[in-house]
Amino acid sequence: MEVAGLTAARKTPPENYDTVITWTKKQATQLIDNEAGRCLLADYAEFVFLGLFVFEMLFKMYGLGAHLYFQSSFNIFDCVVCSLAERLSSVL
Repeated sequence: MEVAGLTAARKTPPENYDTVITWTKKQATQLIDNEAGRCLLADYAEFVFLGLFVFEMLFKMYGLGAHLYFQSSFNIFDCVVCSLAERLSSVL
């Protein structure tokens, strides 16, 4: 069952992706053109990725439980790296 006019007005996914990619390239180019923009972009990227890694670590710790989480050497390494990165980003 089709609602009149709704399907004709929708863009197809490739057109949407093209629009988003073009806009992102334009914004990134404008930010990178000046030194302050480069600094702002790097700071924003650092904040986003560090937040994602810390969220992943805490989510995994909640799911596994602290005791089981710290039995894996990779998880201990991940926790140490996230903690050091957080401390270094607050100092610098």
